[in-house]
Amino acid sequence: MNTAAGSVSPQKSLSLFLKRYNIYSVIRTQIQLPDHLYYRLKRLAEKEETSLAEIVRRAAQLLLEIYPEQAVESWQPPEPADPGGFRIPEPDWKIAAHDIEIGEAKTGMD
Repeated sequence: MNTAAGSVSPQKSLSLFLKRYNIYSVIRTQIQLPDHLYYRLKRLAEKEETSLAEIVRRAAQLLLEIYPEQAVESWQPPEPADPGGFRIPEPDWKIAAHDIEIGEAKTGMD
């Protein structure tokens, strides 16, 4: 957003600076790994002289390269099924509504 003619907001300026020098923020998260997977990744990290977090980041990046993001079509709910006709004759609706309110409605399964 321009704050004055030809100038850029401080937030936009910072964002451009960070992108220019490949500086990105990170989100801290917690994951659960099976013991055997944790120890194998830990050994790989030691062998590569890097951290477990870096190994997991590389693995995630590789996985995203294998499964590229696909355009998602906008989701629409399915067409509703026809529930059928109303089973209570119209003159009895008031009675049925009262029975439902007091918990005495007949379900047809009685």
